[in-house]
Parts: sequence; structure tokens; C-alpha cells
Amino acid sequence: MDEISGVSPAVLGLVGVFMGSALSVVGSVISQHLSNRKEAQQWKREQSAKRDERDLERELREADDLKGIYHQCISSLSMYLSVLEKSPKGETVDISNLLKNIHESVSKLAVRYPDEKFLEVFDRFLFDPDSSEAEALRRHILELVRTDAKRLGSSYSEVPAKPSEEISPKTISFKIDSEFQKSLMVEGMELPNSFVLKYSATDMLPEHRKRLLDIYFGNYRRIPNNATLLLPTRRPAATAVVYEKAWEARVNPTEVGPDGVLNAWGADFDRCLNKTESALAGVA
Repeated sequence: MDEISGVSPAVLGLVGVFMGSALSVVGSVISQHLSNRKEAQQWKREQSAKRDERDLERELREADDLKGIYHQCISSLSMYLSVLEKSPKGETVDISNLLKNIHESVSKLAVRYPDEKFLEVFDRFLFDPDSSEAEALRRHILELVRTDAKRLGSSYSEVPAKPSEEISPKTISFKIDSEFQKSLMVEGMELPNSFVLKYSATDMLPEHRKRLLDIYFGNYRRIPNNATLLLPTRRPAATAVVYEKAWEARVNPTEVGPDGVLNAWGADFDRCLNKTESALAGVA
């Protein structure tokens, strides 16, 4: 007690200043540490959010790519089946381009699904590409689509809600313009006189759906499963548009697919409709 009481006030003051400074430094260090820790946690959260965003973008890109591959596979097989089914017996039809498209698209899918069953179905088709093997391959791919529906993000338009055996496929049929058909033969490609294409009603543009309804709604109250592409015309002395003239395509269905066919038909449909309505207005 005597020793402490003997310490001068100046020394005590210096000790107090020193202790205060030390506490201040310790406080600054702790504050800086907490701040650094907070920033590090914030940085980690931001990096995690960026990784999640990149992962989501990658998954979406992969899903879009897979949708495209599925579409190419099913579309090319559908066209191939249509050509085989509608080719006149004994008539030679060039299917080399169709087989090439099928091989390229299905090979891309096989890289993603190298399972034994799928490769077995694909090999059978390559060995003997008749209609039964093509249909078996198409059914197997549709099963893959159904399995992948959740990963694709939405139901695929080509996949029926029920097993395909229970649903009649929707088709559009049309004739091939004879002069156009001849020009293709000069180039070494042969098309049948008439053609049938399978299509998905949900993928059809509203403008094409409206034209088909203009033709068929009065009699069927819907678009029939097997629709023929017709053009508006009029009978002599008639006062209303009728749809009796068969459309003759001047496009190659094996190259443009259902969308290209419907676009070409739609342009001719509108042109004939304007001509017919003008003629009817003149009669009136």
C-alpha cells in the first residue's frame, strides 16, 4: 500500500494513457477483424449466388440444346416414315438425305444417352431402316422425352399425354406441283405425287390454325386429325367462298418440314382468298 501510494501522479497518468491506448488498439483490431470477416462472408455469398446463377444458365442452355436434339430426331423420323408410307409401291424414292438427317440427329442423342437399350434400337434401325424399325426408334425417343420432361422444364409438344397407341396422330396431306416435282427429278430427287406430314397442333401458328378452321369448322367443329390442305375458290355463279381446290406444293417437304409447308400454303391461301372475295364482290 505504501509502495502504491508512493507512485507519483504523473506515473499513474502515463499508465492510464498507455492502458487506454492499448485498449483502443485492441478495439480497432477487433473491429477490423469483424469487418473483414463480414466482408468475407458477403463475398462468399455473392460468389455462391453467381455460381448458382451460372449453374442455372448452364442447365437452361443444356435443356434448350436437348430440346433441339429431340425435335430434330422426332421430326426427321416423322418425315422419313411419311415418305415410306406414302411412296407408291414399286417406285424408287431417294431417301438418302432423310437417312443422313436421322443419323446425325440421333447420333447426337446417343452421345447423351449411351444406354444399352437405346443403342440397340438405333443399331437395328441402321442395319435395316424400314418403317417398323423407324417407328420403334421414334417411340423409344419419345419415351426418353417423357423421362426428361421435368428436366426440360415443360412438357414436350411431340409427347402425347397418353400412350401414342391410344391417340391418332394429326396429319396434313397435300399434292406436289407437277412442274416443281419435275424440276426436282432433274436434280436427282424424287417426290411422290402426294405427301402426308405429321404435325403438333400446339406448335402450329394461330394464323395457320385459323385457316384450317375456316375450311373444316363448319362440318367438323374442329380441325380433323387427317386434314387436307385446300384453297379458297368459288363455284360458277356462287355467292360464297368454298374450299374444294387441292393445294399443290412448290416446296420440298423433306427440307422445309411442317412449318415451311404451312407457310407456303398460307401465302397461297391468302392470295386465293383475296382473289375469290374480289370476284364475289364483282358479282354482287
